[in-house]
Amino acid sequence: FSFSHIAQGCGYKHVIIATNQFEINEAMEKIRAINSDGPILLERRIQTGHRKNLGRPTRSTDENKKDFMHFLQLN
Repeated sequence: FSFSHIAQGCGYKHVIIATNQFEINEAMEKIRAINSDGPILLERRIQTGHRKNLGRPTRSTDENKKDFMHFLQLN
């Protein structure tokens, strides 16, 4: 399945896909430039798997969400 196709089928006017930091930065510029009253989906595609030395989370999902929302307000 494809999140972008699902979003388009649900009426999202804009769907942007990013696979790395450069594309995320470009996507954020596009999102800021879009003058739309409709929803926008930014799909962040990632590599599957994990690092061998990956530790356990030290922050809650709520803390991560708040940090992300704060980042979006600043940028």
